[in-house]
Amino acid sequence: MVLFGFDMTSPPPQSNSSFVHQVVSLTCDGLVVNWSELIMNKCSVSQDEFQANLYGIALVAMSIAAHAKGELIPGFRSFISTHGTIPEIESGHFGHDPPTWTAGRKAIVLLLFSTTGLFGSSCAGAITKRFGALAMSVTSTARKAMTLFLSFVAFHNLCTPEHVVGIFLFLSGLLGKSICAKHAVNAAGKKEKGVGELGLSKST
Repeated sequence: MVLFGFDMTSPPPQSNSSFVHQVVSLTCDGLVVNWSELIMNKCSVSQDEFQANLYGIALVAMSIAAHAKGELIPGFRSFISTHGTIPEIESGHFGHDPPTWTAGRKAIVLLLFSTTGLFGSSCAGAITKRFGALAMSVTSTARKAMTLFLSFVAFHNLCTPEHVVGIFLFLSGLLGKSICAKHAVNAAGKKEKGVGELGLSKST
C-alpha cells in the first residue's frame, strides 16, 4: 500500500524525501494504533478516556508550540474572529458583496468538525479495543476506499494505475483476512468440540 498510492487516497511521492516522510508517517500511525490496543486492554482504559487523554496532551503541546511561534493569538484574531476567507481578509476589502464566510459560520463549522472528529475517533477506539488494531485499520482503509470511489463518481477524478494496484492490494488483503478469520473460527470450534467429547468420554 505504501508503494502503490498510499492507502489509495494519497498521491504517489514526488521525491525521495517525500517518500521517506510518508513511510515514516504511516509507520508511526501503525505503531500508535497497536500501542493504543495494548494500553486500552492491559490498563483497562475505555476508548473515551484514552481519546480524552491523547487529544488533551496533543492540544496542550500544539497550543504551546503555536504560541511559541507567535501564531496562536494572531490566528484567532485575524481569521477566526474576522469575517471573510483568507484571500478576502488579506485583500482588506469585500467590495459590494457580503463576506463569503462570517465569523459565526466559521465558528460553527469548526465546532461541528471537531465534534464529528471526536465521535469518529471514539468509534475507531471502540473498534480497536474490542476487535483489535487490524480490524480498525481495515475499517479505516475501507472508508478511504469508499471516499475514493465517490470522488471518482461525483468529481470525475483521474484513476491512475497506482490507484488500481492499491485497490487490488486492499481487496486481496481483505479477502485473505476474511479467509484466515474463518479458518481460525472453525479451528476453535473443532477444538472446543474435541475437548467436550473428551470430557464426556471420561465422565462415562
